[in-house]
Amino acid sequence: MESNFVTHLDIEYNEDILLMISDEVKYKPFTAKTRLTEEEMRDRFDKSDKKMAQKNFFFDDKNGWLIGETVKGYEEVNRLVEYTKSKLGDVDIRPRFYVQKKDVFVPEHKDIGTECAINILLSDDCAPITYKDFGDIYYKCALINTQETHSVNTDVERILFKLSIMDMKYETAASRLRN
Repeated sequence: MESNFVTHLDIEYNEDILLMISDEVKYKPFTAKTRLTEEEMRDRFDKSDKKMAQKNFFFDDKNGWLIGETVKGYEEVNRLVEYTKSKLGDVDIRPRFYVQKKDVFVPEHKDIGTECAINILLSDDCAPITYKDFGDIYYKCALINTQETHSVNTDVERILFKLSIMDMKYETAASRLRN
């Protein structure tokens, strides 16, 4: 059932402003090394199956997947964070931008530290998110279950604004956002 993976949302946002902010943000390659301590890396890879662990090494290179985290202080970003908190309660929300370069395949993975996320795609004609246990799902603005194994393969540059929800499970967040 698609709703176990993605909940489509009708949130008001200013795409032009988010795109302008995305141009101002400083990006760096997204790597597991920048996200985890050595102990967390060993723990994550030792507990995962070998196939998943091998795929996770994608996240150890300069791989064409970029993250911009310094996005606080922008009115539209703050408004979206506050709106989300008004629906979910007192949760840890971290706004981020991602750029997935053209022809970059982000292999199967579960997000590190993010329980679920509101993703807003800012590029046109974006590829779907592909869940291992479901298949392709197209969306523009949605709550994403980041703890289900997923991947993204795109043939165009993909710009994404993401509100990473660090401490609330997908099912709880989906229920609150539907109301």
